[in-house]
Amino acid sequence: MHRLIPRPFLVCLIFAVSSCVALAQRQMERLGRGVVAVRTSSTQVYVGWRLLGNDPQDLAFNLYRSANSSPAIKINGSPLTAPTDYLDTPGSLTTTAYTYSVKPVVNGVEVTDTWANTLTAPATLPINATIRQYIPMPLQPTPDDTPAISYKVKFSWVGDLDGDGEFDYVVDRYNPTVAARQWLQAYKRDGTLLWQMNMGPNSVYQYHIEPGSSTIGIGHGDNVTVYDMDGDGKSEVIVRTSNGVVFGNGVTVSGGASDNVQFLSIVNGLTGAELARATVPNPLLTDGPMNGHMGVLYLDGQRPSVIWAAKNRAADESFHGAITAWDWRAGVLSQRWSWIDSGAIHAPEGHQIRITDVENDGKDEFVDVGYVLDDNGTQRYNLGEVVHGDRFHVTDIDPDRPGLENFIIQQNNGTGLATALFDVGSGAYIRKWYAGGVVDVGRGVVADMDAGYKGCEFFSTQAGIFNAKGTQIHANRPFPPEAIWWDADLSREFVATVGSTAEAPAISKFNPADPANFSRLYTIYNETPP
Repeated sequence: MHRLIPRPFLVCLIFAVSSCVALAQRQMERLGRGVVAVRTSSTQVYVGWRLLGNDPQDLAFNLYRSANSSPAIKINGSPLTAPTDYLDTPGSLTTTAYTYSVKPVVNGVEVTDTWANTLTAPATLPINATIRQYIPMPLQPTPDDTPAISYKVKFSWVGDLDGDGEFDYVVDRYNPTVAARQWLQAYKRDGTLLWQMNMGPNSVYQYHIEPGSSTIGIGHGDNVTVYDMDGDGKSEVIVRTSNGVVFGNGVTVSGGASDNVQFLSIVNGLTGAELARATVPNPLLTDGPMNGHMGVLYLDGQRPSVIWAAKNRAADESFHGAITAWDWRAGVLSQRWSWIDSGAIHAPEGHQIRITDVENDGKDEFVDVGYVLDDNGTQRYNLGEVVHGDRFHVTDIDPDRPGLENFIIQQNNGTGLATALFDVGSGAYIRKWYAGGVVDVGRGVVADMDAGYKGCEFFSTQAGIFNAKGTQIHANRPFPPEAIWWDADLSREFVATVGSTAEAPAISKFNPADPANFSRLYTIYNETPP
């Protein structure tokens, strides 16, 4: 069912794909219901809340509304099942403040919400609230902001930093005008600034292929992630650091033999203080620091580990690097395994990483465009014909097939291979599509967007839209954007920027009657920031 994600806020959304079968009880974040209320018109209020991964399959909800702190009344008739949102017409929004809360229902009876964090808070819409389709999160200036230059945001990470059961935010901040040091800021979900990290002098050089040793959010490298690593209900911030980084409590990183030496730091999400640090291996230290992706995966099937997949470039412009996995247990940060990519083993990469349980054994694997690393850090397989591609998507594309599938695109593959669909567990091809020559397939996407076909559909900058079996179902297609959950139906929607600027986002929906053109749902760039 697709009711577990409320209407997205106007923030960066991060989605992960994982197997739905849990063979061992995983340590999980303990989240609340995430109740939100937004005034969407002069008379209506959108209310949304969260369905949790450990909820019973048949869980329903009752929605309660209180006016100006009066006793709450139930506003739904039958218990609400799918989706977990509601459009309310409460009365005068100009003179009354409304507070919304939800209670779970099992077999028609309200029960104690034992599945959610007990600190789950209701959502209050103030008197005469602004009409808008998003929840604003105000940002505070960095110490380097000036009246002429306001630092921007490229990446956002979410996690419960203060233990109240609701997501807070960590954002990168960079100077949009000149190369200057970067900042990492942590906010509570109400916009309260918790702390900020000065990423130091080694964050100034921001060339997207070979950036400085403490840069964040450069090229495809995030170098930051947020997760509750020790299960105490509060998320930590994991960040790649180097000499000169100043943590939120004022402590400065030092001790690296050179500025090319890099560390993995575990940071207290509430205070910004460093909790643990370890040096990350660099097989070609003389060629400079590494830049890469971070992610969280369950290598033992029960507790979270961190992975950093990073590279640098040698003088001959070849890339080398290391994928390292780390455990933080009882306050000690230790390397679980390291996989060195020296170029001797075929390991075609994309601009993303995927983490999923390809064996359905409860343990996660690291997935890239054309190879998989097993939970023990050994290469499970590689696809000899596959080369670099900008995009790939791993999910249960075809629900009739056991296991998960990977749809990949290719950039300048000498064989003419343009796109391919294969079993992510074994690497066995399901379908291949060749172009008339060597082509750069710039984008591709997988999404359940056409309700007329079972499973997911996929397409790229090549011709056609294909169903889960790999059969072409539409000759024409739009440009492939990024898929999101937006409205309340079972199909995906898409977010993309409009025109040549990267700062004009809009949300659209696929229209089977006009497959070459999306139907606009929400023009985000027309919103006026508060």
